[in-house]
Amino acid sequence: MKAKKILLPAAALVLFFSCEGSTYGPFFKDIEKEIELEELTVKGNIMSIVEYDGTLYAGGGVIYSKNPGVVGGWSRASSNPDGRVIRLAAGDKLYALTETIVLSDNNSDNDELWYCLWYLNGGSWVKIRESQAAMGLFDNGSAAAYVTYDSKVYSLSGGAVGDEQSGANAQSVSAWGSYFSTYPALCSNGSVIFEGRGSVIYYGNGTSMTAGTDVSNAITCISYCAGDGYLYVGTETGAKKVHVSGGVPGGAEDLGMNADAVLGSYKISAIYAETRPASPTVYAAIVGKSSWQGSKKNGLWASYAGTDSGNWNAE
Repeated sequence: MKAKKILLPAAALVLFFSCEGSTYGPFFKDIEKEIELEELTVKGNIMSIVEYDGTLYAGGGVIYSKNPGVVGGWSRASSNPDGRVIRLAAGDKLYALTETIVLSDNNSDNDELWYCLWYLNGGSWVKIRESQAAMGLFDNGSAAAYVTYDSKVYSLSGGAVGDEQSGANAQSVSAWGSYFSTYPALCSNGSVIFEGRGSVIYYGNGTSMTAGTDVSNAITCISYCAGDGYLYVGTETGAKKVHVSGGVPGGAEDLGMNADAVLGSYKISAIYAETRPASPTVYAAIVGKSSWQGSKKNGLWASYAGTDSGNWNAE
């Protein structure tokens, strides 16, 4: 059987409304009266935002990169692995998980989906393993990376699969320290772990976790900023921030400015707060959930303190 590999598109095309004078549709016409919305550079369904070796990376379809601490500056990374990027993780190396469809020339029923795990070596991506069985990829707050397959979790080290992690299980999708979680929204302030379970933020040391703030919508991602002491929480419908005092999360707050208009009704697939400044830059990747929202807005948006009064704009 003759077969050929094709790459999946970075984002499926979805029908969307258009509106004269508005870059992103009718719901953004009023926003553009207040601030000039930029065109999206980081497009598609972004699933990962990580920092590795002094560079920020965003992954979804392809990989984008920029220097942290500056406004804008994203561009497609000079090197991308083969396939559609579905996840990034930062540890001792930068790791990527991709998927590729192998099409049969004779019968579409014989098309095959392959997953590939890669690491960045200098300026080139090196394949670690590939499989038709699904794999998962996550990291430990950029301290270590892990891959899941065959119902087990393995460490990644030196660009190779390492030891099986006895403290994890087949459903683990995130980690912090020695704590492995079956929930994707996980972060820490260095001493306390914060975990999104449903709409509630749990906090503790991993062994013992206490139910805390309810943000009213299912939590999809979470990031802690040491600069201002806030948790930035992405949900199925918009985002919130929660101040942490004494290791305990407080009440849920709106992000302010034009955040509700830009993010409010969209799913947040990834969120990342730069930890350096007291008034941080916050990045949020949004995904339209309905045909009327469409996919034109899908991609990375950001709020830069001191720029446009902290209003959200396209990256």
